[in-house]
This record gives sequence, structure tokens and C-alpha cells, in this order.
Amino acid sequence: MASRLRNTFLVLLLFVFSYHIAHAASLKIPNYGTGGSGFSKTVNEKLSDLIFKKPKLGNKNSSVDNNPIYLPKTMNGSAVVIVSSCGGIHFKNFLDIQKWNALFLSNGFVTTVVNTTSYPRKKNCGRNKTQSPSRGVKDIFDAIKNTSKVEGVSINKIFVIGFSLGAMNAAKSIWTKNAKLALKEDEILPAAVAGLYGGCKYGNQITKRYLFPDLDRPILWLMGEDDKESPPTDCKVVKIIKEKNELSDYHTYKNATHCWDCEAMHGFTKKVGNGNTVTYLYNEKATSDSKKRVLTFFDKIISTIE
Repeated sequence: MASRLRNTFLVLLLFVFSYHIAHAASLKIPNYGTGGSGFSKTVNEKLSDLIFKKPKLGNKNSSVDNNPIYLPKTMNGSAVVIVSSCGGIHFKNFLDIQKWNALFLSNGFVTTVVNTTSYPRKKNCGRNKTQSPSRGVKDIFDAIKNTSKVEGVSINKIFVIGFSLGAMNAAKSIWTKNAKLALKEDEILPAAVAGLYGGCKYGNQITKRYLFPDLDRPILWLMGEDDKESPPTDCKVVKIIKEKNELSDYHTYKNATHCWDCEAMHGFTKKVGNGNTVTYLYNEKATSDSKKRVLTFFDKIISTIE
């Protein structure tokens, strides 16, 4: 009995200790929110870095929760970091993220799935986000660094695909100011970024912008014509990006709303930060084409590296 009580006490003590570490108010991370403000300043962050699982063989039924790293049956030397939206990975989008993960595995990519709301984190949506702008960008660099440790993966062929806020943070990871800061921190930049229904800006202040004309890596930016949450009309910068880098590209899908690949969230309605009431509609044609475009884009970048 005494032994059982002692073991229970130790488990509780470990839980409390881990909880406080996860909420360490003194944690300092690079200031990716504004490009580092001269590349020397840090920001205080209450949430600790994500913990990634050890790599293991993956398949189409592999779980995408809790930040896993999966190996394909046949590796092509490349990898893809998959970054969820502001709501993280939950029961409504689990299968959709799982399908993306299976797509990359079947094409020889090592995959790392980033759940930005892994416990003890909470949803990071709306105007009053629970995470700083820097936190989401650093999560991506942490995922890349963990992925780079997988034997057989080239550090020059690690890609990032993001959805909604995941796309926005991925875009900020290759913004020239942030790229300079990241390299100073010995981070590894993604080979390229693909973003689906990401917002390009909120308001007119630079601190509220996510997609900038000066990028250090190519980007594929996919938008929905009927997206009222991340309106393509706010993304005129994509034309400048493509002019500056011929490897970059963009496309707008007709009759596509925000979250057009979210089959389980078809019909979901909410009011978003810009005041619009939006309804997500699953679009099978746009989803299928998105997957083809992303794979073609990544293959194009790989061909320039080899």
C-alpha cells in the first residue's frame, strides 16, 4: 500500500513539474513576429517547444496526432513538414490531415505532422490568439530540425505545407528578415513552402502581414475564390513574388471556400475575425488538384537541387 501511494505521488509530482515546464513564462525564443527587430531581440513565450515522436514506418492509417515522424516504405531523400490550422488536429480534420500524410508517404517523402495545439496548448484562433506570432514560426523550424535527423533525408530537401494559419506561419518562416534571423540561430530553412487558404494580411500594419514579397525560398500559394476568411483579394503580393522568383507560383480555385479540402467540416459555419460569416464547403475537384499541384511543385524544386 505504501509503495503504491509513493508511486502515485511521484507520478503526480512529475505531471506538475512537466506542466510548469510547458508553461515556462521565462522561455525566450527568437522574435519571428517582426523579423527580429534587428535580428538580436527575443520574445518571452509561455509555451514550451513541441516534442516530436521517434521516426517509425508509416502508412495510410498512421495517426497524425502528437507530432509524429513517419518513414515511407521507399525513401526519395526528401521530407514534408505538415502544419495544421489554428485549431490544431482534432476529430473533425483528423482524416483530412491523415490523407495528406498518406499522399506524401506514398510518394517517398518522410513526413512530420505538426499539431500546433498539442497538450497543454489550446486553440490559437481569432484575434486573441493563445500563441505569439513567433511561436508558430519556431514550431516549424523545430519540426524541420527534428526531421533533418532522420537518416537518408537531405537537409536541402525538407519542404513545408501549411493550412490556413499553418500556411501563414510557413510563409513567415521564409520571409527574408526571418530567414536571416533563423540562420543566425542555426536553423534549417525549408526547401520551399506550399500554403493552402492562408491569409496574406490582416489590417495595414506590417506586424499583421504574413506573406511578404521578399522571400528566401520558393512558395506555392493556393487560394479559394469564395474564401471570405482569407480573401484572395488580400493576396495581390503573389504576383510580385512570382515575378521575383520563377519557381514560385499561385492559383485561385473557382467556387472554393476556406478549408476546401476539409471533408468532415463540410457545412461548418462561424463568424471570423474580419467580421464575415463563413461556411466551409468541401470541394473534391479543388482538393484533388491541390494535391497534384503541391507534388508537382515539390518535384520541380527537387529537380533544381539535384
